[in-house]
Amino acid sequence: MTQPQASSGTESGRPASSPAPTAGPIRAAGSEAGHSRTRRGQPARRPHRSLAWLLAGAIALPASILAAGAWLAWTAQWREAGTELARAAEASADYTTRLLLNYSIAASRVDDLLRGLTDAEIRDREAELHHAAQALVRQLPQASAAYVLDRFGVPLVAADRLPVPRISAAADRDFFAALSAPDAPPVHISQVYASRFDGRPFFAVSRRRSNTGNPPQPDGFDGLVNLSVEPAPLAEGLRRLIVSPGDIIALIRADGAILARTREGKARLSRLPPESQFRHHADAGVLAVTYHAPAAVDGEPQLISLRRLDRLPVYVAVIRPRSAIAAAWWQAVRPQLAIGLPAMLALLALALLVRRSQLDLIAANDTLEARVADRTATLEEVSQALDLTPCMITDLDGRVSHWSAGCVRLYGYSRDEALGRRVSDMLDT
Repeated sequence: MTQPQASSGTESGRPASSPAPTAGPIRAAGSEAGHSRTRRGQPARRPHRSLAWLLAGAIALPASILAAGAWLAWTAQWREAGTELARAAEASADYTTRLLLNYSIAASRVDDLLRGLTDAEIRDREAELHHAAQALVRQLPQASAAYVLDRFGVPLVAADRLPVPRISAAADRDFFAALSAPDAPPVHISQVYASRFDGRPFFAVSRRRSNTGNPPQPDGFDGLVNLSVEPAPLAEGLRRLIVSPGDIIALIRADGAILARTREGKARLSRLPPESQFRHHADAGVLAVTYHAPAAVDGEPQLISLRRLDRLPVYVAVIRPRSAIAAAWWQAVRPQLAIGLPAMLALLALALLVRRSQLDLIAANDTLEARVADRTATLEEVSQALDLTPCMITDLDGRVSHWSAGCVRLYGYSRDEALGRRVSDMLDT
């Protein structure tokens, strides 16, 4: 079988067989390679963007999960704190109500000891009545003294001293002013005072005297019975009801006067200001509420639960500083972070490793494409050089399938004239 022949010009003008690369196919390959490199080179930046998204996702997704978990734990911690404070406030209110009503009952019993006696008779029997009142007071926790005062505020008998000084010791106190008024309450809880006898702090649970042996008074007021309660022992009793070590329980009168507090703040405060949220709730007659408010002294954020005492204008406030809630939240969320943060960092390291590998692969691919392009350009140059020499390729029938520029110059036939014709017909061979 005859094979296709490639010929080049000789000195005799007869074609001789000579294999040679063709310019047409090589240029086509070079053009295709260049087009392929352009096509591949443009999307080569896409892996960079996808890797950037992968890296961002490796950080954002775990961080979002951790942040969501921390936020849920934060809200749950506040909700749990509110529930705990409300329960503590209810328990403290029950405890304090029973305590103060017992003092009111004790004041009634002291009043019963003096029923039908005039002020003069009480003074005459002071020693006897002193011991009887002293026995009653000893049965009451946190109570330090009991006093019977005449209508001018002068003590008639006392449970803690004998004889009692005959001075006007209470005429300027708020309990005396309230109980001597026409609209006197059945029981009055005073603000905290310093005793004029020994300087100790106290607040008074007081009620009017009744059925005295003195002539009736036009205003119906004939003195009062007063039980003195020391804030420190009362606060010690409330301290046993604290749920969390950082909590504070305070006993506050409706007008903002602080009666007792389980722990003092940075500065001692005797009364809450009128613009405080406590005064707003107390003036509105709220029975129970939990709310956020800054501390009156240093402005530290606090969670406060209020409960009003039954039948008394006094509130129990259970207070938890925001810092204590934050500390409890940190204790709850720290195990999650101990697991989540290393996992997030490991995922980030893996993403960085994948990104590094992909970038290395892209760089190697770019280097390979550059080398292919360089070799293609070299082949193009060789092809163009060969095209200048007389070179032809024929098929099995001797028809020209390739006619180089050198043949054009040597034989005078253009490429269009030569392609498809027999060599023998053109060259008379």
